[in-house]
Amino acid sequence: MRVCNHFLRQVLLGLGSRPPIPLYRVSRFATSTASTSEGTTLSRQNELKRYPVPLLQETLAKYVKTVPQFLDKREFEATKQAVKELAEPGGVGQKLQNMLEKKASASDNWVRL
Repeated sequence: MRVCNHFLRQVLLGLGSRPPIPLYRVSRFATSTASTSEGTTLSRQNELKRYPVPLLQETLAKYVKTVPQFLDKREFEATKQAVKELAEPGGVGQKLQNMLEKKASASDNWVRL
């Protein structure tokens, strides 16, 4: 830490006619109310907008667009078929999507397991 502060002081002192920027110890910031008090840090959490659940079709389209670079032609065709089956109305994909949307409506963070 001492070497780092010395280096920073040398750099900051050499910035021309501006006065040097004061350097503070890390402990000064570590004891601030916002970083130590969960109540203060998360006090406005309920005011944040919730992250929306993406539509199943959008998610599958992005997946099919992204995955070819990792697969050979045969694997990619099998993946496209699996995605097609997952996207069928009333299928497994729709059931999973409904479960995810239900979790999103009942939870602050549907992304967290």
